[in-house]
Amino acid sequence: MPSSHIPLSSVIQRFVEDAGNMTQSFGLGRVVGQLYAYLYFSPASRNLADMQDALGISKGSASTAVRQLEQWGAVRKIWVKGDRKDYYEACDWFG
Repeated sequence: MPSSHIPLSSVIQRFVEDAGNMTQSFGLGRVVGQLYAYLYFSPASRNLADMQDALGISKGSASTAVRQLEQWGAVRKIWVKGDRKDYYEACDWFG
């Protein structure tokens, strides 16, 4: 089972914030960029509760952003044996 939430280092936190600023400047929404960067730098797949916790966002925001990223092929859903929650990980290449 994936590890529990680990606080983000200051460097990764900066990347997450910068990714959010970048996607917001493109009109895609801040949370989309933050979520992708968070998943990209996470050592294990994460569920919506992990995302909410780490980024301080609502479950609805996390769900909407992860669905958008999944449609783009930027993240993929991961099955975790013995857990009914959906887990996600960032794809290195999408388009």
